[in-house]
Amino acid sequence: MKEIKDMSDDELKELCAKINSELKKREAKQKTAARRRIVEIAKSHDIDLSELASQERQYRNPDDQWQTWNGKGRKPKWVKDWLDKGGSLDELEIK
Repeated sequence: MKEIKDMSDDELKELCAKINSELKKREAKQKTAARRRIVEIAKSHDIDLSELASQERQYRNPDDQWQTWNGKGRKPKWVKDWLDKGGSLDELEIK
């Protein structure tokens, strides 16, 4: 194999595509193995995985009860403002 510095742009792009493809395959295999282990552990401890999935956290804006956030994606402005004022997410959690 050539040294990377000696490769043409097209050769580098092809190598990059091969590397990305291999990484995606490995990640998929690792996720499959991890899911299998999770299921095995849950079964051995009589844990229903659907229960765990439904225990999603929810957060409520203390100034507007209709504004909520599930903790996924970008933090809404009201969450950022709360945290900037020294508050914690635990204080906003709907229990």
